[in-house]
Amino acid sequence: MEVIKERVLANVGFLDALGFTGGEPCLQPEPVLELCSWAKRKGLETFLNTNASNPSVVKELLERGLLDYVAFDIKAPLRAEAYKRVAGLGESVERAERVVANVRKTIEVCKKFGVALEARTTVVPTLLDDEASIREIATVVKDCTIYVLQEFSPVEEVLDEKLRKLKPTDRELLIKLAHVALEEGIREVHIRTRSGGMERVSLDGR
Repeated sequence: MEVIKERVLANVGFLDALGFTGGEPCLQPEPVLELCSWAKRKGLETFLNTNASNPSVVKELLERGLLDYVAFDIKAPLRAEAYKRVAGLGESVERAERVVANVRKTIEVCKKFGVALEARTTVVPTLLDDEASIREIATVVKDCTIYVLQEFSPVEEVLDEKLRKLKPTDRELLIKLAHVALEEGIREVHIRTRSGGMERVSLDGR
């Protein structure tokens, strides 16, 4: 942690926030709590990127006033069978049910504390690329600050060999699905691609 603090201090004149991403940062709650507290004392805002699987850690950070922004992945509709398939959780329905319950709890905690909340779904061709799934997800994340539909990129880090052979998500499909999310009442929807970065989508335009 001292190395992180030294690097932040060396660049503090160019920074306004300290972010925690991963892997899953909530698997290391003590360092995250300490560094968030330290960052706040240095006048920096903080943000957390999480898979939403550890609501108790998120709750503690929010109770202590240590988070300004939370971005979380919602990989599929919040049903055990859907999440198990898309998130690669094996055959255990019970495990998938626990994960889904934790995602719901994380969302509830963030709403309770009123923190800025970004929901993100990666649109994976053949796995999660249909309107019905996005509509179902949209009903859950409707009250989030923004919803982001991300391009899937078949990089080497993707564990499933079949998925590595897929093409990146088509931008036009992302726009189409963003319109679906907007139709469900989400106020602000973006798409994110490697070539275009973040782009806000509206119903009356692109």
